[in-house]
Amino acid sequence: MTEGIQNQIDLLLVYPPWTVLSSRGILANALPPQGILSIAAHAEREGYNVKVIDIHVERMDKQTFYSLIKKYNPRLVGISVLSQMVAVTHALAKEIKMISNNCKIMVGGVHAELFPETMLQNSSIDYVIRGDGEGPTLKLLQGQELCKIESLSYRNISNTKVIHNVNQKIVMDLDEYPIPAYHLVKMDKYFPSATSYKNLPATNVIMTRGCPGKCTFCNSANTVLRSHSPRRVFEMIKTLRSNYGIRQIQFYDDTFTVNKKGVYELCNLLIEDKTDITFTCYARGDCWSEDIAKILKKAGCHQVLVGIETGSEKIAKVIRKPIRKEKYKRLVDIAHKYNIEVRAGFIIGNMEETFETMDETLQFAIDLEVDFFQLNINTPYPGTQLFIDADREGRIKHKNFKLYGQSLPIVELDDLSADDILNFSKKAFRKFYMRPVQIFKQLKRIRKLEHIKNLISAFNLLIANAKINKEPEWADWNSANEEDFYDLEFHGNDVSQVKEFANLNYKVRESA
Repeated sequence: MTEGIQNQIDLLLVYPPWTVLSSRGILANALPPQGILSIAAHAEREGYNVKVIDIHVERMDKQTFYSLIKKYNPRLVGISVLSQMVAVTHALAKEIKMISNNCKIMVGGVHAELFPETMLQNSSIDYVIRGDGEGPTLKLLQGQELCKIESLSYRNISNTKVIHNVNQKIVMDLDEYPIPAYHLVKMDKYFPSATSYKNLPATNVIMTRGCPGKCTFCNSANTVLRSHSPRRVFEMIKTLRSNYGIRQIQFYDDTFTVNKKGVYELCNLLIEDKTDITFTCYARGDCWSEDIAKILKKAGCHQVLVGIETGSEKIAKVIRKPIRKEKYKRLVDIAHKYNIEVRAGFIIGNMEETFETMDETLQFAIDLEVDFFQLNINTPYPGTQLFIDADREGRIKHKNFKLYGQSLPIVELDDLSADDILNFSKKAFRKFYMRPVQIFKQLKRIRKLEHIKNLISAFNLLIANAKINKEPEWADWNSANEEDFYDLEFHGNDVSQVKEFANLNYKVRESA
């Protein structure tokens, strides 16, 4: 679509390095950035020339990335921003503008939409997109007047004030968007987390956006649930199977089984087609039944991921996930009846946590006999109720977001020190996995050489507490500090920390 400028692409979309994952090795997955690929496909459908750079999965150094900026000479660059990536995003924007000073830079994602004013204090960032990026990005490419682009935040001409346009209407039918542009990334570079797959190669697919849950620790809490049709998801899977040889799908919906009707329809399509695919998905204890388990298994599901979070009824109420423990017991029993593995996620270090409640959590995991035990430390991500509550009470130890990786205590608790939580985490993994029943279970599931490698890595990291550095050392990328890039001050905008940290993700998307 670009005229008169040779060797210039219309849109470059960038996924930054997730530096906090540098020590987790293959236990942390690296899967295609669905949001970016959907925006890319939406722009390509209208005839625009689009490129995608996934710095994280390609383990790309700065020199290689900046040489690609020179090569592509983009007129619009989009960067996806999670809280852990905010500092490196500011650094990327500054360097991109120095190399290609005629381009415009937009940012989006959960962190950017919460803090548009602070993002735009970096003069190298021109726009913030709040909510879905497909529509606003296309309008920017089309050259529409900024004041008419919904869900766009930008500076006025004098760079003294941020203007927030009204929010766009939420797209409920996700089939309006094309199949993600998987062809724009190196599919062979991606991999699932250890022990979460049955076959390789694997990739992720999303049928729904949003979640009706109210969990205090989650950015998706209370967000509107909308969906692709089962037929469209089936087409995605068939495309991935035929074009890239994909044999394993990781459904990354916040809670796949909430959309019961869609699950049944999709599974029936896969069964009727005899699609050679295995898959995993997320489930909730209160969105599960024998009928769902039966059809999931028949369609190729071999593992469900369940966020149980805690074995303490007190903590369950604190985090606003008061699902009765009997429901989780029923979920595990039904899943095992149909030979579906259960990967259970738990969180410690919650508000009001004690040694007793942590012990309840560990014992509950053992009593349930889940197949895989995941234990994270509660992390107060901006945009969550947890962040607001902990910040109001002065409990947040620091706001260096690049360290917010669910492996370090960030919230100050009354009854537990950081060392208490870290030591319990180490003890919990050993106690759960070093039982004879678990050792036998893990050995029994070995079918491939990769499974042996994964078990060795998991043992080294979780039991022996050794670092597994499949990820690169991100020293160059990780040196940036967010505040170093604030070179603008605004008048008429309240950019105070108190106001910004009072935002919840779902409220930001609802308000004009």
